[in-house]
Amino acid sequence: MKRKMRMAPLDLEQATEEQLEILKPWRTPEGRIFNLFSTFIKHPDMLRRWYPYGMHVMMKSTLPERDREIVIMRIASLNESDYEWGHHRLIANRIGLSDEDLARVIKGAEADGWSEQDRLLIRAVDEMKAFAAMSNEVYDGLATFYNEKQMMDIVHTYGAYNLVSTCLNVFGIQLEEDVPGLETFR
Repeated sequence: MKRKMRMAPLDLEQATEEQLEILKPWRTPEGRIFNLFSTFIKHPDMLRRWYPYGMHVMMKSTLPERDREIVIMRIASLNESDYEWGHHRLIANRIGLSDEDLARVIKGAEADGWSEQDRLLIRAVDEMKAFAAMSNEVYDGLATFYNEKQMMDIVHTYGAYNLVSTCLNVFGIQLEEDVPGLETFR
């Protein structure tokens, strides 16, 4: 769903030295700053403090990359976050999730082709979204595949990306033109 832009990204020509410094770790190797970060930098203290947590969830998590991306893609789909889906689709494809896998993410846990572990991951996201909780059946099932740290990382990955996709949707942060979003996938 195309959302109205409510908060425009900061024109980086107008950024303060402090803002430019905070944005350094968010630059791509090519020096690009995505709209998410050039919008969030309007609140420099928040973005600065968010960095360690965001980096843990995305780069230092104990979850395998594939499992992390399944969780992220499911919450992006449930939240209809075109922006989050678009950026993480590129990551998911790069780490080996096919567009066929991602179509199953949209369909949910009952789609054909999932392993029991994948099915439980998707059910966990669905339950956390619906109830801010997880049933014993799903939790105990996941605990047969994941250790305690990984279980924590599942919940934190869900929570972090539920928050980010909500921010993206509420502020109407626009997807970059060269990134294919959720609406192009469905």
